[in-house]
Amino acid sequence: MSNTPFLPSTLTLVGSTQNPATTQNSDGSNSTLALGRQGDILVSEVRGKYGLMAHRGYVYWGSTTTAGIALPINTEVTGATNTFGLNNPTGSGVMAELIDFDFMIAGAGPATQNTLGLSVYQASVDAITAITPNPGPITAGGNPSNFGGPAAQCTCFSLATLANTVAVTGAIPLFTFAVSYLPTATYNTGPFHYDFNGKVIIPPGWGVTLTGSAAWASHAIPQLFWAEYKV
Repeated sequence: MSNTPFLPSTLTLVGSTQNPATTQNSDGSNSTLALGRQGDILVSEVRGKYGLMAHRGYVYWGSTTTAGIALPINTEVTGATNTFGLNNPTGSGVMAELIDFDFMIAGAGPATQNTLGLSVYQASVDAITAITPNPGPITAGGNPSNFGGPAAQCTCFSLATLANTVAVTGAIPLFTFAVSYLPTATYNTGPFHYDFNGKVIIPPGWGVTLTGSAAWASHAIPQLFWAEYKV
């Protein structure tokens, strides 16, 4: 790069060697760039991918009981049949970013080939009511990953009623179980894990509900992690 009056041809990056386990800067303060003992620049990888958000108290999880639940078919999600999902209410002031999803099985799956996924609904169109939060060891409907963090604005539900069949069913496929690879009461290879990698954001007034192309009996044990950012 040629010299300019505003930018020199050589820049010297200056920082200080810091211990990331003990450094705690106040919000709004000016601080030096954090360096490791080998002169390397310390970045957020010194923690987990969502460590900062979890530390601040804005990562949450919801799960069912270990007894397992039934799951509806993706074309039959009206009425009180939605047994697991995430609802971001209108006026929440947050965007919900799905982080990952885990699926465990306490018994046999459907007897036919099927796909498990998230159906998408919009509250203004599908009129969701009678939301029952999933139980939690910390807070029902959304446990903060930082156990002392604030309550979630979204609700991970164990029961929800939609006035209409959802406009988009099976919109986000997660897992497919072939006929020769069906879970049984004595054999399955779970848990099954899915990373969203920032690809699914739920704005206020929207939500997702877990469905399958075939109905599941009361053996499904899903778990969902999400982060909440201000709109």
